[in-house]
Amino acid sequence: MKMKYFLILVYILLFGNLLLGQASEAKPDVVYLKNGSIFKGEILDYHPDKQLKLELSNSGIIITLESKKVKKIIQGDVDSVNLKRVERPYHFREKGFYNATYVMANAGGSAFDVTETNYGFGVQTSFGYQFHRLLGVGVGIGMDYYYKGSGENFMPVFGEVRGYLFSKKWTPTYSFAVGHGFAFKDEDRNITQADGGWMILPAIGIRMGGAKTMNFTLDAGVKIQKGKFEFTNWEVTEHRMIYRRLVVRAGFIF
Repeated sequence: MKMKYFLILVYILLFGNLLLGQASEAKPDVVYLKNGSIFKGEILDYHPDKQLKLELSNSGIIITLESKKVKKIIQGDVDSVNLKRVERPYHFREKGFYNATYVMANAGGSAFDVTETNYGFGVQTSFGYQFHRLLGVGVGIGMDYYYKGSGENFMPVFGEVRGYLFSKKWTPTYSFAVGHGFAFKDEDRNITQADGGWMILPAIGIRMGGAKTMNFTLDAGVKIQKGKFEFTNWEVTEHRMIYRRLVVRAGFIF
């Protein structure tokens, strides 16, 4: 009889220890890398802008991972539904060479009918050097179409200054370009004489992203372009004006 009670006691102790062991066994932290690798263990130290130290399960080996290579983290008993993505650190190059490339749409009044609004488009690219977050200097070239199918087109060559207000992923931006827009004859559209003129474009907007390589930017401004075109049909008609256009640009900064 004593043996029976002894076996029951042993069973209770073993079963209790097993339950305690399971209860005390915490789920490991899981680290997913952008290259598809997965590591499990205990996170010992983590700095989102530097590195992560992880003690691997079952081996006790401590490894160090670059934070920028981490895609996401599951910590212990956190449900995968509540995962929080690791934010990419701010690495925008506030000093160095840059390239800014845009596509743009413009709109403004017609020279022939004051009640009409004309729409056009354009492209431009610029290269320069960013001396400081707040000041960069560059030169650029583009192509502007002010009236669809009219042939009244300009190729602006310009200098620019630009800057970014904050050292953050999303930040207000400014730019100011000034230069000369070259105009061209177009005999197919009866343009027998074309003269360009000065051009200015102030713009403000926002830069999205803080990567070393490529960042998206969106801005708006007013482009002013002087020009003159002569049309020859049965008689010569001169179209001389200063174009004023609201411009919206979307582009990338490299």
